[in-house]
Amino acid sequence: MKRNGLKARVFAAFLTALFVFAVLPAPALSAEGTGPVVRGYFDVSEAGNGDVVLYSVAIDNPGALAVAEITVEYDTAALELIGFNGGGFWSAEPVTYSGGGSDYDMPDGAGGLWSPAAGQIKAYGCSFGYNGEGGIVEGANINPSLPVFEVSFTVLSTFGGNVIEPTITVGCFGTISDDFAYSTIPGSFTTSGSEVRPGDVSGDKKITLTDAVMISRYLAGWTMPTTFNPYARVRDSGTVTIADAVLISRWLAGTPVPELGPNP
Repeated sequence: MKRNGLKARVFAAFLTALFVFAVLPAPALSAEGTGPVVRGYFDVSEAGNGDVVLYSVAIDNPGALAVAEITVEYDTAALELIGFNGGGFWSAEPVTYSGGGSDYDMPDGAGGLWSPAAGQIKAYGCSFGYNGEGGIVEGANINPSLPVFEVSFTVLSTFGGNVIEPTITVGCFGTISDDFAYSTIPGSFTTSGSEVRPGDVSGDKKITLTDAVMISRYLAGWTMPTTFNPYARVRDSGTVTIADAVLISRWLAGTPVPELGPNP
């Protein structure tokens, strides 16, 4: 009887192990590693409406990097993409293909820098270890003091005190044969101009139900007036969310919200 019980426990342990290895997904590539750092940075800490800013992306501590796909996403309400400036591995001259469209090729043609959609920049390269003779060797030749690419934006935001911060994501990153851990630092700058009261998305210098309604309409895809400021968040930075509309409504109903000041 005891032997049967032992067999049952062993069989159950075997099934559990089989489930773990066969059913559970493999660990995802970590974005918090100690290896390379994909670092974005603007050439200014503050800029206002109409200013041109340069955004660079560099790779610190590249190690044996040979393959990289980097995507930068930005808010089209705050920034307008006006040009690619190339960089350490992508040329600044577009290459037009017979099938239509253009690309910003790496010098050896094994990658590109382009904008596949509004608010998005994508860079792909698979020859960071290019040896100049038609072969690829593991061990990147990246100068960490130079950006791998640069782009230019015109600042559209007319409000001050907003933190403009793109996002950086990495699709594949590693040697020719293996991925390895990495981390990202997106970089940011603050808009200049008159300061904005938190929650005052309408720009009328006061907090009313109109602000909560405008946030809801903005999130629903309505076309907003030019006075609408999507960065006038009640808490945190970035563009407004439904949480901001809820906080404004609660504050108007008498619930204390420190960021909005004394209740009306």
